[in-house]
Amino acid sequence: MKRLVSMTLVLAMLLCMCCSCELFPSGGSGSGRDQETTAAKKKTITLHDGSLSKTFEVTVGKQADIDECLRLGYYSKGYYTAPEGGEQYFSADGKSLAVWGENFPTEFYVQYEPVSSLTYTKRLLEDETKTFSWHICAQGDDRKEFENALKANLGKSVKVDISFAACDTYTYSSMKWTVYCKNNSTYSEGSQTAAKTAAQYSGVIIDVDTSYKTYKHTAFISAEELAIGDGLFVFFSRGNTFGSGKLKNITITVSFN
Repeated sequence: MKRLVSMTLVLAMLLCMCCSCELFPSGGSGSGRDQETTAAKKKTITLHDGSLSKTFEVTVGKQADIDECLRLGYYSKGYYTAPEGGEQYFSADGKSLAVWGENFPTEFYVQYEPVSSLTYTKRLLEDETKTFSWHICAQGDDRKEFENALKANLGKSVKVDISFAACDTYTYSSMKWTVYCKNNSTYSEGSQTAAKTAAQYSGVIIDVDTSYKTYKHTAFISAEELAIGDGLFVFFSRGNTFGSGKLKNITITVSFN
């Protein structure tokens, strides 16, 4: 009888242990908290454009992206903490210069400059020479301020001053190059004459010597055409001929006409 009572007590203890285990599954009572995620913190900021103001919501820890401001006859330099001077927090396209911080300011002002004062110069191949067979292109300036100026002044034209040193290995006759500007880097003029290409893209045909000389050309392209394209590209084309051309010391200066 005593043996039967002992076995009964053992079974009861085992049953209690199993029940206890089921009450507290693996991970314990705190596992739900471990899986919780903290919601991204939002901040409200205000952008002032003259007498107009607009609020935006930005996320702490991420790059802010707000509206781009345009003004006819001007270009945006970016958004600052004061109407004049101050510290810049956004580029001209409305993107913050850093991921947003908890203690960043909340009031910003767009600063403009007359588009007539906007001039960029880009220099290429100052320390090297580029050799090519048929054609090659160089990309002009692509700063955010320039893109903003294009969008705000579609009716204006852009002046492109090009200077470069070049020579050609073709010695049987004078080698003619076509220099012109486009709003993309795709070469699709192979089936047309040099004269037609020059007329279509504000280009010029030049006689390139077998020894290095400096050549210059000024082209004009509409702001609207550049705004809908991929940027400003200057092409140097020899056509489908023997030999090769060499380029160095390319300077591209861009301004609004």
